[in-house]
Amino acid sequence: MKYSQNIDKARAEAWGLSHEQAALFDFLLSYFIRATDKGDVVEFNRGAAVELEPPKVIARLTPTIRTAARVYDGAEALGKKGLIELERGRFGPFYRITDKGWQWKTIGGEQ
Repeated sequence: MKYSQNIDKARAEAWGLSHEQAALFDFLLSYFIRATDKGDVVEFNRGAAVELEPPKVIARLTPTIRTAARVYDGAEALGKKGLIELERGRFGPFYRITDKGWQWKTIGGEQ
């Protein structure tokens, strides 16, 4: 899959995101949308989630993010900022986008 990066600098600053966190979130949002369209989601009690796969993130975001630990740390930070929810599955972490997170690519939405 091919992804394009669309970092809204003003929104990232308003939400207190570093460049690395903004890049990670933009990737996770794009990946979530594509995975949902393809049906590559897992249903949990709180809704559909997509597997957090560090190798895919690293392949797309190198040199911004180079290790699985940075992916996990970044995902935890995004969770604390209310942009994603993390769900622990049998084979690894999954994530879903929150209502706040969906505002990332809206034009003229509230910040």
